[in-house]
Amino acid sequence: MNVVIIGAGGQGEVVLDILQESGRHQVMGFIDTSPLKQRQGSVQGIPILGGMKVLRDAHEHGFQGAIVAIGDAQHRSQMASDCEHANIKLINAIHSSAVVSHRATLGSNITICANAVVAAGALVDNDCIINTAATIDHGCNIYNGCFIAPGAHLAGEVTLCAFSFIGTGANIIPRLSIGFRSIVGAGSVVLKPVPQMTVVAGVPAKVIECFQDGYKGGFLGNGIWKHEWREPKTRKCSVFPGLG
Repeated sequence: MNVVIIGAGGQGEVVLDILQESGRHQVMGFIDTSPLKQRQGSVQGIPILGGMKVLRDAHEHGFQGAIVAIGDAQHRSQMASDCEHANIKLINAIHSSAVVSHRATLGSNITICANAVVAAGALVDNDCIINTAATIDHGCNIYNGCFIAPGAHLAGEVTLCAFSFIGTGANIIPRLSIGFRSIVGAGSVVLKPVPQMTVVAGVPAKVIECFQDGYKGGFLGNGIWKHEWREPKTRKCSVFPGLG
């Protein structure tokens, strides 16, 4: 299938490598809303076609599918929704060195990077990014819009609620839940469930901040940046629609 990559930054280059290495899809170009990126013209020899209006001209540009390669969960979900409304098929990018069980369940618009593992019985829902060498053990539920950074490890039957963020090298012990929009800092060891909209970090992980009234944006320390949150046009959970 001929496809475009939405997002011409670092994550976009990672996805480009995965798709070119797999040979399953032909990348026709990038889409990026940044005027600076558009002036750049190309990424690794692949043209930047323009902004999101390009979706309306998919036939002219010769593509039928897309994947959103943007780290920010809000924008990733919004742009995936835009693709669906434009009748563009959302694909997955799975590196050939990743180990994904045939008994795992995957949504769409998912990136699974090199040396990552998704074990038997795991669910990885729409719009998730599983970064390099991250591991998702048996029976985990990773709901829509989650971001799992490189080298993070989730033991069996962990649940990540929608839009949660797991930092580089974090470890989560079995059968815990990480709440909606919560953040686990890099290198943390999580031994207790994390409520929704809560930032935890450290060994063992402790609460740094709760933001039940919404994100305010700003640097929290411990390598954590908290983005301002504006409610996205989120796609529903592909397996359990009520959990989207």
